[in-house]
Amino acid sequence: MLHRDVGTKGGRPEIASLTSLRGLLACWVVAFHFWNDVLTLFPDLDFASPFVRKGWVAVPAFFMLSGFVLTLNYYGRFARLGRASYRGFLRQRLGRIYPVHVVALSVVLVLKAADGALGLRPTDENTTLRDFILNLLLVHAWVPDFRMSWNYPSWSISSEWFAYLLFPPTAVLLHRIRRTLAFDLGLATAAVIGSVLILHTGKQRPFFELLQVVPTFAAGMSIFFLVDRIPREDRRIRRACRIAVPLLAAAIVAACFLLNESDRHLIPIVPCFFLTIAALAQLNCDGPRWLNLRPVAALGEVSYSLYMTHAIAQMILYGLLPVEPYAASSLAVKLAIGTAYVAAIAILCLGSYVLVEKPSRRYFRMRPGKTAS
Repeated sequence: MLHRDVGTKGGRPEIASLTSLRGLLACWVVAFHFWNDVLTLFPDLDFASPFVRKGWVAVPAFFMLSGFVLTLNYYGRFARLGRASYRGFLRQRLGRIYPVHVVALSVVLVLKAADGALGLRPTDENTTLRDFILNLLLVHAWVPDFRMSWNYPSWSISSEWFAYLLFPPTAVLLHRIRRTLAFDLGLATAAVIGSVLILHTGKQRPFFELLQVVPTFAAGMSIFFLVDRIPREDRRIRRACRIAVPLLAAAIVAACFLLNESDRHLIPIVPCFFLTIAALAQLNCDGPRWLNLRPVAALGEVSYSLYMTHAIAQMILYGLLPVEPYAASSLAVKLAIGTAYVAAIAILCLGSYVLVEKPSRRYFRMRPGKTAS
């Protein structure tokens, strides 16, 4: 089964193609947030807008990936729930996400303080003390009147923290239920339908940002249960998965182009993400070769820092190097500006990864009596 056969790195299971997928999804989100700037410099790229402007749908895919990865890593450890195991799990997950979050939040605070002196400006108006405290406690997405604030991408990390709190008792409950194939299929179906319905309701619903993590995270958990039932030696299934991955990727891109930009439902994309993650999980280390290439896998490795720091790059660049004055410049100048933007994003991402994320991951991994993140 999957939890017995998958390779490990640093004492934990790892599926390289899913790591790479996370990196590609992060790039999609970044492109979505910077797309107006890209079009200001290069209006001829507008043909890609139907796809890039749907980048927000990558976040539910992140939640699915998290649900799958946590179930892969921790489900077997929560046949019973004790205080020590629960605290250890939460400490481990908090150690995985909080250092980057709090450093990024602190940087935004500095930028806010330097707003007048340096001409820098946060991209959001909601930088109140209340919002800062909620951000610091990682509960800023837990309010009915949620609004983007401070380091705005961190709202999804706040939602994931909610899912982390629920995961151990949920795992214990599932251990006590006599899970059958019908049960696992029912769970997967309900989770996918629930994910679609939550997205369908729109952001006007109270607690929308918090609620959407529940069915999507559950969908990721159900992927583990279904894939774990399939022997890895089944060549027919593996052949079908190899065929399915590029077809599903094409279906996601096609859905983005065929659906109107105002269409919030994007119903076909959620099940496509679900099936893509399931197919890559079943293929394990034998996924598409290009997803196992080192540069693509490295992108996935730094994807969390990329996701958490690109808004900071946006704040700095909008203050020091706005693109609007260069809209009518020569192609060479526009390329230089675009390169500066990419460089700023990369520098902040790698700085966060090398100085904060990687050391904190190593620290929590090496702590005695703690499980790997």
